[in-house]
This record gives sequence, structure tokens and C-alpha cells, in this order.
Amino acid sequence: MADETVNQEVGERAEAGDVAAMVRLAITRAGAGDIASARQWLDRAAELGNIDALFVRGVVEESAGEQQEAYAWWVRAAEAGNGDAMFNLSVSAREAGDDENAAAWLARAAEAGNGGALHNLGVQAQASGDIDKAGAWFERAANSGRADSMTALADILEQRGLPGQAAPWYAKALAVGGSDAEVEFRYALCLGKTGDEDQAKAQLLRAAAAKHPRATVTLGDLARAAGQRAEAEYWYTTAADLGAAAGLLGLSLVHAEAGDYAAAEKTLAQAAEAGEPRAVTLLAELRSTRASEGPA
Repeated sequence: MADETVNQEVGERAEAGDVAAMVRLAITRAGAGDIASARQWLDRAAELGNIDALFVRGVVEESAGEQQEAYAWWVRAAEAGNGDAMFNLSVSAREAGDDENAAAWLARAAEAGNGGALHNLGVQAQASGDIDKAGAWFERAANSGRADSMTALADILEQRGLPGQAAPWYAKALAVGGSDAEVEFRYALCLGKTGDEDQAKAQLLRAAAAKHPRATVTLGDLARAAGQRAEAEYWYTTAADLGAAAGLLGLSLVHAEAGDYAAAEKTLAQAAEAGEPRAVTLLAELRSTRASEGPA
């Protein structure tokens, strides 16, 4: 009922001449499959000078499979200053193999402050080895609100040995983009580098809750180092259930330290079969030791 009320209100505002409402209504109609109605509302908004309507009209045409029409609308929007349209034109040109126009539109989109363009320029600079320039592009993109750019910037700051500056960007990336297991884990490692062990442990737990295998292995390692066998066994088992061969390796070490060499050998064999390279060496050593000692 709430959505119906909102849609009704948007429709009423559009009928009254609110161009922003016209665009919003058109997006809703397009999402419902009513392309004809979406086009009509966008055309009305465009006639009244709304630049976003030109861009969205292109998106609607693209969704309808009309790529040439989409391109034409995006050109109109781009010439009117719409950065999103410039970025889409860059993508279209690149897909068509027109690298010159792709670069030109990308530069214009970045100049207009388009986050996607800024991020892509950061990726290009990073690929070319210019980390300083990449960091500058990622920072501009991050300030436009892109979570992936925030993570990329945090990674670069960590590479520079600046975990204290990187950590807030990881936090912002998670706040903007929502929980992401890999980012949760990177944030935890970064906090560990700042020396904040309590926050790092809390963040590791969040990464583990997001089912990040390496986070669960790391928690197992911490518990094992602290002599907390039951907790270590829990985390290593969780990691193994998530498909981490390192979890099986850790579990074998817990068994060995408890004197259960049969269980350790069995788990090491599973770890080796799962592709954990350290397990191969340890398994050979354990079997050699057990053979030389003979039956208990």
C-alpha cells in the first residue's frame, strides 16, 4: 500500500508539471515494462528542459534493445552536460573498438565528475603502474560516493604503509556499499596493522559472519596461539566447511598438538587433497615420524 501511495503521489506531481516527478514516474513505468508510457513522460520532461530525462531516455532505449536510439539520446544528454551520458558513450565506444572516442568521452565524463569515469581512470593508471595518479583518481571517485573506489583507495594507502589513513576508507566503503566479505576482511587486516587488536578482532568476527574463509582461518590461528583449543577447532572447522584447505591444515595442527596423530594425519591428507601445499610436506613428515616410532 505504501508503494501504491507513493506512485500515486508521483503521478499527481508529474501531471501537475513536476519534471523530476515525470522522470521518476517514467523510470517506474519502464521497470514495469510499459516502455511506451516511459517514453512519453521522458519526452515531456525533456521538452521542459530536464537533462536527466535525455539520459534516462537513452537507458530506456538500451533496455528495449534500441542501441542506436540510446546512443543518440546519450549524445544529446552529454552535449547538455550530463556526465552519466558521457560515461555511457565512452563505454559504448570502447565496446565498438573506438578507443579514441572512448578516451575522449571518458575524459569529459571525469571532468563532469562522473564517479564511474573517475574510477576507470584510476584503474587505467594503476594498470600502467602510476600508483600516485591512480590514488588521486580513486580519491576523487570515492568522494563522489563510489564504494569500490573507496576500497581501491584504501588498498593503495595500505601499500604506502598508511593503514591509519586506509582504515576509514574501508569503513566508508562498507557503510556505502553494504557488507562485503572481502572488504570486511581487508578492513580487519588493516585495523590489525594500526595496532588496534580489539577492533581488528571485532572486525574479523564480522568478516567471518559474512562467510569469508580466510577470516575464519585467522580467527582459528589467533585462538590456537592463545591456547584456546576448542575455539580454534570451531573456527578451523568453519573454514573447512567454507571450502578453505587452510582450515583443514589448522585443524590437523590442533589434533597433533592434542596428541591425536591419527586424526592429524587424516585431516592433513584431506588438506593436501584440497590443494593446501603446506599440508603435503607436513603429511610426509608426520607419516615418517609415525613410521619410525612404530606402533604405540
